[in-house]
Amino acid sequence: MNDHEKNLLLRIKRGNRTAFDRLFVNHFEALCNYAFLLVRDETAAEEIATEVFYRLWFKRNEIHIRVSLKKYLLKSVYNISMNYLKHIGIVKHYKDLNIVMHREKEIFSGDYSTSPLTILEYDELEAMVNNIIDNLPDQCRQVFTMNRFKGMKYREIADDLNISLSTVKYHMSTALDTLKDKLNGYLDR
Repeated sequence: MNDHEKNLLLRIKRGNRTAFDRLFVNHFEALCNYAFLLVRDETAAEEIATEVFYRLWFKRNEIHIRVSLKKYLLKSVYNISMNYLKHIGIVKHYKDLNIVMHREKEIFSGDYSTSPLTILEYDELEAMVNNIIDNLPDQCRQVFTMNRFKGMKYREIADDLNISLSTVKYHMSTALDTLKDKLNGYLDR
């Protein structure tokens, strides 16, 4: 964290509303955009970004930030977004693949608006991921979707399908490895 950020955070911790407002104005839109990339819902994205600032303000005396404010805010958005997705029962495949996190540098390099991913790129990526999942072996696909899209734990899947826990782990590993291998070229472009 640079000296400017330390000073800003210190003023916020002391209850300086002007310093907090400056942080909010400088980062809110970018955090909304990042949250939208994660949850694909504009209203939820705004609520998530708002929640980050709400928590920062009301827990300002308890928070100890050791990274840059920008990294802290991004990580907070990521964590709240993942909790939101779990809460509504949609576990996005992006979490395990780290696709969004991989592109984070592009989205937030210098000027927040320099190179955000377009909806078209996400639609293309989503189609690729769905195609890869559709082409997994039947039981492997079933195990993967039960875990990632229905939020079931490995033990629950094993019991439901009447297979061993190690078989569930094998299928999950196979599915994730397949996704990573087949998406590797896409992520490197």
